[in-house]
Amino acid sequence: MKKKLLIGVAILVALFLILVGYYVIFDMNQESKLRKEMEELSQLANSDDIDMQKIDQYLSRTITKGDYAVVEKACKAYLRDGLNNIVEIILLLDDEQMTSLLTIENYIEDGKDFIETKQYIANTKDELETCKEQYREFLTEEKAMSYIEGKGLDDYYIDFYKRELIGDINRDETDEMLEQTVDDMIAILTNSETVIDFLIENADHWQLSEENIMFDDTRFQKEYEELLSKVVE
Repeated sequence: MKKKLLIGVAILVALFLILVGYYVIFDMNQESKLRKEMEELSQLANSDDIDMQKIDQYLSRTITKGDYAVVEKACKAYLRDGLNNIVEIILLLDDEQMTSLLTIENYIEDGKDFIETKQYIANTKDELETCKEQYREFLTEEKAMSYIEGKGLDDYYIDFYKRELIGDINRDETDEMLEQTVDDMIAILTNSETVIDFLIENADHWQLSEENIMFDDTRFQKEYEELLSKVVE
């Protein structure tokens, strides 16, 4: 009887060790897959010719299971929100209307009260400021960790997310350049608005030809040109 009991215990211990070994191997495999996935995503995002469709495919899929899948989804949600914010900034900066505010074509179409122009400038400045603040918030540990907290995960997985997937989120030169570009564009819009306000306030002193704006006094012409020069400084 004692011998049978010992055999039974040995079998249980063996099964336990096999089970532990299985989970250790499973975890190592999941971590390896996830690291590789994030490395490939990083390479795609930092390539000279960014393939947004390919990046979206990576961000939309889940290749791991269990708790690792929770970690993967949190990490990709964080990256997707950051990418969307950058794309929104790029679209705002690349808007062709922004470069046509001080053209004769726009003066003809929207002058002399410039209601649509003024509204566009105000809206675009607000959107750029909002995107810049969201980008700053995105580059904080608190924001990054908000995607993984409250998921019911053990500390190990939270640490793995923070250490291996998020890593160092300090601002770098690229972040500084992006924010500076936004600030420069806001300054251009502000200076453009000053020109538009000048035209509104002095609406009785200028007329348009097919290619030029003509003032009835050289003083207005000189002030207009000075204001215009500040837009491209």
